[in-house]
Amino acid sequence: MRLLIGGLLLVTALPAYAADCSNWQAGKEEVEGGTAMVAKICNAAGGELRADCGEPGKMTLSLKPTGADFPPPGGNPDFVGKVHIEAGGKTFDPDMSYAAMDGVLGLDLDADDPLAKAMGSNGSIVFTSKSAGIPATTFSLSGSSAALDALLASCKGGN
Repeated sequence: MRLLIGGLLLVTALPAYAADCSNWQAGKEEVEGGTAMVAKICNAAGGELRADCGEPGKMTLSLKPTGADFPPPGGNPDFVGKVHIEAGGKTFDPDMSYAAMDGVLGLDLDADDPLAKAMGSNGSIVFTSKSAGIPATTFSLSGSSAALDALLASCKGGN
């Protein structure tokens, strides 16, 4: 009986996680290779910004600028280029790589990287890149600190 109730609670909790992505949330999702903790948010254009556990001590940041399919920038499936990021009153210009399988731009960050720390602030995070064809794409940072803390705690635990 407890197992049945626990299963029902899990099933009813999952749609709530997926239903409103306009605020940062962390939760378990099916990913390639099983179930993993993911922190994510979406914007009014249907874009999504998500963070997953990466290599030990790192998280992978993935950007999908709009809800539409995001083709390789300039038609180059091996695209790597500078993306201008503003967060927490600071600016960053890291190289982001196109991941053709997911149709996103990705970046690996150390947990203590200045950009990762800036993402835990209030306000918003803005991405722009002429070379990747990304106009100013904005996501709220409201709730990001708690969601990223939950993600990083899960990453340390191997989930």
